[in-house]
Amino acid sequence: MLGFTRNEKMVLLFLAFGFIIGMGVWIYRQYYGPVPIISDYVFNQELFSSEKVNEKEINPEETKNPNLLVSINKATQEQLEYLPGIGPVMASRIIAYRDQHHGFSTIDELVEIKGIGEKTVEKLRPYIQIVE
Repeated sequence: MLGFTRNEKMVLLFLAFGFIIGMGVWIYRQYYGPVPIISDYVFNQELFSSEKVNEKEINPEETKNPNLLVSINKATQEQLEYLPGIGPVMASRIIAYRDQHHGFSTIDELVEIKGIGEKTVEKLRPYIQIVE
């Protein structure tokens, strides 16, 4: 094949396949648009509506739609991590506290969890609710 060594042939094949895959992705994006964010489809419909829950897109205080609120008594770790300022460690602490105390009776109980203060509770308040 045109005097190329085996290694040169492998590099050319690799570049050709990379080009083909890149063109396929480009054509897909041209035809279908951007790829949707998976986290928009992950959440349980009981706890979230089909609308995006993102502090930049929806303000639950303005909409007063209870389907946009996360129930801290029922939410999974992944759903809690979606809340602003809550990561994996804090979500696991919320679940541990919830299990030990048989759920939350008020949102203000969150301050009992290590690492959550009044400011964090106020930041979370528009996004959470208590559902038994």
